[in-house]
Amino acid sequence: DDTRVILYGRASMQRATRFWWMLRWLGFDNAAVLDGGMDKWEAEGRPVSDAPCTYAPTGGLTIRPRPEIFVGKDAVVSAMNDAGVCTVNALTEKLHSGEDGRYGRAGRIPGSVNVPAASLVNSDMTHLAADQAQRLFDAVGATPDKKVIVYCGGGIAASLDAFLLYQLGYENVAVYDASLSEWSAAKTGAIGCTPIRRCCCIHASSAIRLRHCATKAARCSSTRSEGPTCARRARSRWSPSPTRPPSRS
Repeated sequence: DDTRVILYGRASMQRATRFWWMLRWLGFDNAAVLDGGMDKWEAEGRPVSDAPCTYAPTGGLTIRPRPEIFVGKDAVVSAMNDAGVCTVNALTEKLHSGEDGRYGRAGRIPGSVNVPAASLVNSDMTHLAADQAQRLFDAVGATPDKKVIVYCGGGIAASLDAFLLYQLGYENVAVYDASLSEWSAAKTGAIGCTPIRRCCCIHASSAIRLRHCATKAARCSSTRSEGPTCARRARSRWSPSPTRPPSRS
């Protein structure tokens, strides 16, 4: 229970944040993610080793489950028309719009908004500064006063969004674990896509910017229109970062 756990990955933070989220689900809170992972570690010339590494057992782990930080399909369906819940897609813009149909039926969960996991990290694999990340979430209506459900293809990329939301002080965040792997496979789950119109897309590279883009909807398989989205309910201005500093590990 008292062991400090540091998690890291290579080329992406998503595996490390998934592990971190699962430890939190078990009730273990003494874990942190190495910002920048192995990529930044090697770029800074820090030592590496290929020798076997083992740790002697130091005691047991007390399990204190937090079942509420993972949700299933029923909870996502219930949230679709709930103004107090914002459902966030952590996949790429092409997957969100329906241009890329990698998960079967192309598109997104109706009413969900898009904050790609890749937009939350810098080129050196470090996560965005708190105020930058907060702006991305605020811009789509994922504000601290709402419950936020994050999904992706299978609960991996979503964990990066969830991890950053936790660091920002959000109290009510959950990951839809089966995500589009389940939703797209189910014949009864509606799929939304972006019609041919100008839509607001979020981008982050060297600086955060908003731009308009046009996307196609030829692969849309939804039989009904999307309900109110978090973006439509978003405030007209970006909000400042939460008063509580994001000091969590």
